[in-house]
Order: sequence, then C-alpha cells, then structure tokens
Amino acid sequence: MKAILLGGDTMRLIADSALLRCNKPLFLDDASQWSIKVCPAIKISRLGFHIKEKFAARYYDSASAVGICIPNEWAAAPWTAPEVMMARDNCLIEGAWVTLDERMAGTRLDYGANGLSGSVTLGDLGVDKAIAALSCHMTFKTGDILVFAGHSLDIAAQEAAGEIKTKLNGTGCLDFRIK
Repeated sequence: MKAILLGGDTMRLIADSALLRCNKPLFLDDASQWSIKVCPAIKISRLGFHIKEKFAARYYDSASAVGICIPNEWAAAPWTAPEVMMARDNCLIEGAWVTLDERMAGTRLDYGANGLSGSVTLGDLGVDKAIAALSCHMTFKTGDILVFAGHSLDIAAQEAAGEIKTKLNGTGCLDFRIK
C-alpha cells in the first residue's frame, strides 16, 4: 500500500511508516513549530494499471479526511517540502473511511475541523483525471491512498488544544489527539 500526496502539478509518494492509524495520539516535540493540514483523500479499491479516465470511478469506493503533520515553514505547500519531511514517521494521520455510492462524481465532501470547514466535489478534486494520469506510471493496488493537498484546511498544532475532530459529510472520520 502506498500513499500519494497530490498538490499543484506534483506528486509525492509517502512511506508506509508515515501513516498514523485512526485514533492513535500524535506526539510532537514542540507544537508551535508544526501545522496540521486536513485534506480530502480517496482510497483505491481495485488493482489497476493504465486506467482510462472514463473507467476511473470503478477504482475507488471510499473517502476520508487525512491530516498531514508538517513543519510551519512548508505548511503553505507541503508538496514542496523535502522528501525527508514527508517520509518521517506518523506525519500522515489516516481517518476512518466513509463508503461512497456508485457514480458519485457530483458527491460533495464536506469536511471540517476545529471550527474550520471546507467543501469540494469529487469532480473538483479531479479524482478521475488523477487516477488516469498516475496509472500510466504505476500500478494501483487495493488500499492505496490519494491525498489531495490542494484542498486543505490549515490548523496550527498549537491552536488545536490537544484534539482535532473532523467530519466528512456529517460522519466523524478523523479524530486524534496531539501530545
């Protein structure tokens, strides 16, 4: 399984050890130096290579909000951070996955955390285009995660007051504590 961070015109692969599973605490040495970006994410549900855009909707079935823990100096554009920052352990906090219905191109993903909120449709994210473009260069496997960092909510880790709760379409999906 791999996590792929998409933002701007770039793509970053994130190491498996960077994933922090649901409801586990996040330990930070100094919270004032870190930001949390809450981004929508899609989980791949089928094995695929060279997927055409018109068939891409068949290759994902769930969405979530994912938290990216990143130093403040790269918080504005995490895809520009050095590779070593995106590969550090527990920098990508994975939430619970919400199942999407068939043919959900118009589905709106409403996500929010600590008083901030964002909303985007799967069409706005360009999920089908991203899957078609990336599948020309890599094989998607069941469980792979696409994180859309261009549509994120920025939360200073210090302001999070120890806990971040995120909802996706009204369903709680990403809850974690900062210690």
